[in-house]
Parts: sequence; C-alpha cells; structure tokens
Amino acid sequence: DPYFLSRVNFIVTITWNNTTTVDDFGSAGHRLPMLIYKIFRFHEWEQLKTTGQTSGAPIDLDDGYIHFSTSSQAQETADKHFAGAENLYVAAIDATKLGTGLKWEVSRGGAEFPHLYGKLNITDVEWCLPLPLVKGRHEFPEKFI
Repeated sequence: DPYFLSRVNFIVTITWNNTTTVDDFGSAGHRLPMLIYKIFRFHEWEQLKTTGQTSGAPIDLDDGYIHFSTSSQAQETADKHFAGAENLYVAAIDATKLGTGLKWEVSRGGAEFPHLYGKLNITDVEWCLPLPLVKGRHEFPEKFI
C-alpha cells in the first residue's frame, strides 16, 4: 500500500530520533514511546494492514501470546526463528499503547522478553520496514546496531 509506506517513511523520518527503545529506557521516567519490535512474514504484515489487528503468527497462537523483542534481542530472534527467510518486515511497536496485556517474562537465556496477551492493532505500530536478507543474515535498520 503506497499510502501506508509513505506514512511509514514519514514517521521514521520524524520520530526516529525522538523515540527510545526499551533497551535505552532509564529509570528517570519518560515522555517518549518505548519501542519493542515484531518480525513479520510478508503475508502476516499484509494481513495486519488489511484487518487492522492480529493475534500473531502460528507460534504466537500456540503459545497464547504475541512474541516481541527489544532492539538488543531482535537480531538473535531473527537468527534463531527466521534464518534464511525472505520477505520479512520489522515493526516498531509503541509499548505504552499495549496496556496491561504486555508482560515481561523470562525466556531465551534468562532474559526478559515482551509478550502481549491480546491482539496487536495496526495503530500500535510506529513504523514498519523491510528486513532484507544480506549474505545469509537479516540486516536491521541502523538504529538496531
């Protein structure tokens, strides 16, 4: 959808330096959105854009919650669960919009991961960009490095 992609590009330009990720969040409080990330396959992203909400991918449905990652966890998530997959997207989600359904739970390697017990709405997405496969590994936007 050209309109949505234009909107996404505009949002990235305007908010990229005015947001913080959960990893960057300090205990002093915040005024800006805390971003967490969801990797989508092409058809999953298209479905979210079309219907306006999702209960997640098959693994999310099996586990009973939608899996997210922080910026420092996203590359490992891609490597482990999406190795070699093409046509992926990474979406930045405003964690403050998810309400009490967002839980931080210990998962891989003893780290806490964000899990959403509920549906993700398209209005919770701050931006979404392609996640290209470059030399066998997914290349995240510069902010993730």
